[in-house]
Amino acid sequence: MAYEAGIHATSHATMIRDLRKANDDLQAAEPLAAAATSADGQWNALMTTLNEVGQVDEGHLISALQAQCAVANSNEPELPNNVPTTFPPVPGTQPSGTAGSTTTTPSSPQSPTTTS
Repeated sequence: MAYEAGIHATSHATMIRDLRKANDDLQAAEPLAAAATSADGQWNALMTTLNEVGQVDEGHLISALQAQCAVANSNEPELPNNVPTTFPPVPGTQPSGTAGSTTTTPSSPQSPTTTS
């Protein structure tokens, strides 16, 4: 995979070449995903993710695309439990005892505050 090769390249020129190839591959996939969506709506999420090329970090896009392909390849309606998503936990939903920010609601009718 060109993206993986690019982020692990030891040469700056190789990194640029590989990351550019990965981006070109993602852009080339957009019209293919649009055609697939026209034929079968199950590909809509894939097409929507590909439309984010240039707006979302490629590493996140690739993770999302891999998860979507895992669903399509499995013929299941949702992600298998072992496939990570690209979304962080919703703020304020971390289990107690974990580091990070927490959301608290004061007893007065004010908006919630975030503490670190």
